[in-house]
This record gives sequence, structure tokens and C-alpha cells, in this order.
Amino acid sequence: AEGQPVQTGLDHWLQRKGLIVDDQYVVDADCADIGVRQADATQSVTQVPFPFYPIIRRFEEHPITFGMSAMILQEASPMRFNDSVKAVFTPLLRTSQQSGVISLPYHIMVDRKWTAYDFPQGGLIVGAALEGDLASGSHNRMVVISNGSFPVNGNPPVQLIADHVNFVANAIDWLLDDTGFIALRSKHIISRSIRPLSDQARTTLKWFNLLFPIAAITGYGLIRWKRRERQRRKRMNPDYMD
Repeated sequence: AEGQPVQTGLDHWLQRKGLIVDDQYVVDADCADIGVRQADATQSVTQVPFPFYPIIRRFEEHPITFGMSAMILQEASPMRFNDSVKAVFTPLLRTSQQSGVISLPYHIMVDRKWTAYDFPQGGLIVGAALEGDLASGSHNRMVVISNGSFPVNGNPPVQLIADHVNFVANAIDWLLDDTGFIALRSKHIISRSIRPLSDQARTTLKWFNLLFPIAAITGYGLIRWKRRERQRRKRMNPDYMD
């Protein structure tokens, strides 16, 4: 597949508001998997990590992100703010500490071997809220996400992630200045995913899980052997009485 810049006609309009969306793809080591069909006789499908689908777990404290746990953005772009514009800029969604960008156009290869060097950045902004004098000298609010398909059912339809729906509903409430139902809607955390670990931490845990049971059994055996050895020596003593 070929990744190309998407021309929506909103780029210059957003720049006048102070928001710049770069012609790049965000890639993240903490990402969703996709199914890849094997080119063999079995034609089996293998799930492989796809860094172009970052899992967003870093949420700024804001009414829109209240109670959020995890979102998945497909082929999102990084964004930044021009401080010369008089508006309050709040980053809402950030990538993990192991992320990076890919300049467009780019030929996407699902079998690419990714390394830690591909993710030199962290905390890239992929969603933000703007508030202030955005148009006609009046106070306005705006929410921008660099991937517009996250709240839409795909083709074929798939079950939407609960936090995607909550995010859209919360954003509408915030834009309408009516946030009273946000706490009720988001009081339950839906996703309880395990936090991503570094390669070194995963290796350490793997060896710990392998060696600890062996060490524990060996230690227990040595204690039992020492105890029996002491008992044997006592029984060999001529003065020993049971």
C-alpha cells in the first residue's frame, strides 16, 4: 500500500487558527495488530504489530478525556501549535514514549522489521482542543483529531471501541459547553490493557519466569537435604535417643 498526503482543503484554514498538521504518519511501538495472510499452502492469518495503528494511552487532563483508557488511531499525523495565535491550545491525545514519524509519500510494508531506532520520539500530539478568539472576534471552541475515521464503522463493519464513542460524545458536550454527563458516561474504565514494556524489561521478565521456579525448587531441595543430613548425623551419634 502507498501512504499519500490527504488533501482535505482544511490545512490553510487550520493554520490560520494556529494548528499545523504535518504531512507525516505517526508510528508507535505501542500499536494494534493486523492480520497478515501467509503466502504458503496453509494460507493462515498471523497477527503482527502494525506501528501505523498507535494505541493512545496518554490523555491530557481535560473534560473530553475524562475516564479515557485507550484509543486506536489509524494512520494519524502529528500536529503542533503556532504560539503567535491567541488561543488556548490543549494537547488531548499523545503517543507513547517510543514513537516516531514517517514522511509521506511512503510505501507501507506490513512485513517490515521495526527496531527501537524507528521510534526515537515520544509524546507526539495527535489530538488537541483549541479555545479562544478563533473566528469573528468571538470566543469559540474546536477539537481536532488527525485521524477522522476513528469514530466511524469500517467496511466491513467492526465493533467500535467504547472509548472512541465516549471521546466523541464528550467532545460534543464540551463544544456545547455542557459537560454534566461526562462523569456519568466515563465512570467505568473499559480497557485494562497491560502497559507496554521495553525490550530489556521483557527479556528480564522472561528469564525471571524461566529461572525462578528452577531456583526455588533447587533451594527447597537443598533445605530438605540439609535437614535430613543433620538428622542422619544425629542418629549416628552413640548417645542419640529418639
